[in-house]
Amino acid sequence: MILADKIINLRKKESMTQEDLAAKIGVSRQSVSKWESTMAMPDLDKIVKLSQIFGVSTDFLLNDKLGMEDIIVEDSVSESNVKTIDSEMLNDYLKIYDKIAVNVGLAISLLVSSPIPSTLLNNPIGSILTLSFVALAVGLFLISGFSSQKYDFIEKEPYDFSYGIEGVINKNMDEYKPIVSRNVIISIAIFILSPLIIMIFENKINDDILTSIFLFIISLGAYIISHTMVKNSAYQDLLKYRNPKEQIKDNRLAKASGILWVLAIGLVIMLGYQTGNWEKSWIPIIAAIVIQISMVIFFD
Repeated sequence: MILADKIINLRKKESMTQEDLAAKIGVSRQSVSKWESTMAMPDLDKIVKLSQIFGVSTDFLLNDKLGMEDIIVEDSVSESNVKTIDSEMLNDYLKIYDKIAVNVGLAISLLVSSPIPSTLLNNPIGSILTLSFVALAVGLFLISGFSSQKYDFIEKEPYDFSYGIEGVINKNMDEYKPIVSRNVIISIAIFILSPLIIMIFENKINDDILTSIFLFIISLGAYIISHTMVKNSAYQDLLKYRNPKEQIKDNRLAKASGILWVLAIGLVIMLGYQTGNWEKSWIPIIAAIVIQISMVIFFD
């Protein structure tokens, strides 16, 4: 028996209409109709949801050799254990991640600009202020981590959407795409052009002041891109993590990325202090970007 016939039989067995099933999955009635008429094939994440809703295994759904008399019950995940994200939960999630985006942006900006006080003051007070910048950045990272704990299940457990929620998320992503493109271009331009400040004003402005201006400009670029990408990821994660394979893959990527960027930022600060040449100390960041892109390609 093919998948289309199984969906029809299982739906009728549960006394569901196409609208009922569509609402549980988070798709339109037309999508269910196309599946049942063999005009379209459900994506993998939708097949997983069908198995959860009907309490059968994905093997049963996908194996055309099995009929209704061969139903294989899926006992690993029951529908009652699947969390459902409704409009209220979505709004709360987005509010939390708006704050997290600001906090992460400020934290990264503070880390980048932390050498400024010690560079300008060159005394114990400057060192204390630099350490204060770092401590405040760490505090903001911790606050962000605690704030996101409420929705940790998105990266670890199966979940579902109420009817229409997926459409709202896609609409928000489409509206935010132009902002992402604009902010990425602005931040990249800042990173590429900022060394020109050193070249143009070298021997015209005090080196310590010039270095501080350079770091401040870089910190602005860091804030823009980190704030933007955290906010954009909040939308993308909701959609992609419904696929359990994505949860496993991205958890590995997140751990590797975290180690990479801690090392990269640590090298920047260490090289900057040791050499005093802050514009060249950013080479580890360029290397980290290349490695990050390579890791994303590898995990995909």
